[in-house]
Amino acid sequence: EDLTPEQAKEKSFTVHAFAEHAGRGHMVSRKVTLEVIDPVTVSLELAAAITAGQSQKMKVVVVRGPGSKAEAVTVAVQGLPENVTVPKELTIAADKSEIEVEIKAAANAEVAAIQDVLVTASTKYAGKDVQASSNKIVIQVKAAE
Repeated sequence: EDLTPEQAKEKSFTVHAFAEHAGRGHMVSRKVTLEVIDPVTVSLELAAAITAGQSQKMKVVVVRGPGSKAEAVTVAVQGLPENVTVPKELTIAADKSEIEVEIKAAANAEVAAIQDVLVTASTKYAGKDVQASSNKIVIQVKAAE
């Protein structure tokens, strides 16, 4: 039976095992503590507002969960409006945990606080495909001076 996220928060379970050998059965019960981990987490760091007509660097950071060989992570920035762009293909190498990305605001980019921008990350953990999303952040586009 699969654990639900609510059950997994308990972290301590009793496991019952039964085996039979040569016509004799044996029952064993053990208390087991599980550590539930995120296979990967991702966050986005942007130090200041971006000025229309300019670009600046932002940092995408991943933290890989323990227990698996580090794999390359493909990241994508979502929720940007027209005229505010980042490269479409972004990859953080297996031996790295962050990447600097250039974010550009065209001269005609709308001056506004852009809500709900997030980064998604895709990688492999223990041979299985896993994905994660950052918390939503606000990116401020300000007028050129």
